[in-house]
Amino acid sequence: METFNEEPKNNLESKTAFADIVFSDAKSQKFISFKGKDGHAYVASYPEIQFHMNMLMEAAKRFKEKGVLIDFHKGGGVLRLVDDTLFIGGRSSQLKDFDKEEVTAVLEEAFPNLKVILE
Repeated sequence: METFNEEPKNNLESKTAFADIVFSDAKSQKFISFKGKDGHAYVASYPEIQFHMNMLMEAAKRFKEKGVLIDFHKGGGVLRLVDDTLFIGGRSSQLKDFDKEEVTAVLEEAFPNLKVILE
């Protein structure tokens, strides 16, 4: 299993896929999706944060440092990494459901070495 502690796995600099995810050894972790003011879709997940709304605030701070401003959130869910497969599903009680096609596409592009499965 890949673990990214200090440096999140992302490719914000490349501007082709937009994910900032810190994978943990936990069985599952929450994620959020949002639209940037630049019109692009983004996905973020930080395992140390337990609530989707708090994660959105942290993502706003981290992405602002990269020059990306959040326009509006697009829901949240749960992900888990098992070997080379990234499973996504669930929904946020705070931010509601995520756009399944959009999040899947972002994650497939951001992590081409992983198979993304919608549960």
